[in-house]
Amino acid sequence: MIRAAIERGTGLVAPAAVVRAFVLGDTPLDVTHGRAAGASVIAVASARYGTADLARYYPDLLVGSLAPVEPILSFMRSQPDRR
Repeated sequence: MIRAAIERGTGLVAPAAVVRAFVLGDTPLDVTHGRAAGASVIAVASARYGTADLARYYPDLLVGSLAPVEPILSFMRSQPDRR
């Protein structure tokens, strides 16, 4: 499903090239499917899955919450193009 969402998004920005895709999720499946789709994965700890649970799936960034947002934005800006 994540790969399909990236493809739909690519269609919306065409003819511009999509050079980065990010998945923000709070489950192990979000991490594994995001990685399989070639996206950079940001895992956000939630009530169901904590940081220790999500760390086992090796997200590109693991945060306890979406606040403050600046570290997340900084990470996103730092990611290389994936052409």
